[in-house]
Formats: sequence, structure tokens, C-alpha cells
Amino acid sequence: MIPLIRYYSYSCPSCGEVTDRSWSKVLMGPARSVCRHCSREYAAAALEWPQMRGKERRELLLPDMVQIWLAVTVIVMLFVSPALIGGGDRAIVVAGQLLLFLLAPVLLFLVARYVQIRRSIARSRGP
Repeated sequence: MIPLIRYYSYSCPSCGEVTDRSWSKVLMGPARSVCRHCSREYAAAALEWPQMRGKERRELLLPDMVQIWLAVTVIVMLFVSPALIGGGDRAIVVAGQLLLFLLAPVLLFLVARYVQIRRSIARSRGP
């Protein structure tokens, strides 16, 4: 069985300590990193935003978990919408609140990614 939700862990090559975790198989950050456990420097599996190609950027912004959540949101809204038809203004407000509630985790994820992207661009430009 293929797992629907993937969670990636990245380890230090010297000591094996997990240094980063991500919902995406693309890791954003500096190319070199220092292990917090053994204090050795190593070549990280990370890329900065300007170095990423289109496919890598899409994977970073829409990992499997986000795609699954968006699909669940669409399915829930399809099941709920027949009950709301003919409900008037109140039904529209309830549908809007439900949609906002379901999309809130995705919106928070994208805001966090936006902050990470801004930091990555600033790092790649240098001081």
C-alpha cells in the first residue's frame, strides 16, 4: 500500500541525527549546515528559493499533504452544498464559514512558506 501522507526526515551524514523534517521532499535552506548534535558541517540536501526550478517550487508550495487537504475540502463542500441550496443568505454564510474553517490550515501553511521564501531570497542575495 502506498502511503498517502509522506513526511520526510533529513539526517546528518556523520552522526545520523535527524536535522530537518518536512512535509515536502524539497528542503529549503542553505547548501551547507552544521549538525546540532555533533557540530560537524555537512552538505545539506537543501536549496535556496532562487536555485529551485518550477517543479521543485510547486512541490515546496503544494506537498502531498496540502493536496490531500484541498481534495478533502472539495469533497466536504460537495457533500454539504446540497443541504445548503435553498437556505438563503444564512446558508451562504454557513458555507463561507465552513470553507474558511477548512482552508485555514492551508492558508497558515502558505503564509509560513511565504516567510521562509522571503528569508531564502535574502540569504541568497547575501549581506
